[in-house]
Amino acid sequence: MIQRIQSIYLFLAGIFSAISIFFPIENVIGWLLTGGVISLLSWVIIFLFRNRLRQHTYTTCLLWATVLYLGGYIAQMVLTKTFSWTILLPLLTLVLVYLARKAIWRDEEKIRAAERIR
Repeated sequence: MIQRIQSIYLFLAGIFSAISIFFPIENVIGWLLTGGVISLLSWVIIFLFRNRLRQHTYTTCLLWATVLYLGGYIAQMVLTKTFSWTILLPLLTLVLVYLARKAIWRDEEKIRAAERIR
């Protein structure tokens, strides 16, 4: 269902990723595109609630994409020697995607435990 906690985590991750588009380190189209894709994918994953395993798989892919995005963001900050508060936006996105992935897996474990009892 949409009102699960992982939906909130994914929605907030999408918002933080979308906000990070407006504060790029340099005006490079790659940063805008990557932030937009991460934001869009996190909002799309919310509506995959009927298939938790697929939602978990896509969230894992989103987690790795966010790790790469954060790594590139940090590398760009180090290379240009411009440190800013905007590093918090991809970092918050990473934490929220991780929490969503963990919550999805907890739901899957609950369903499997309930099926074992039957």
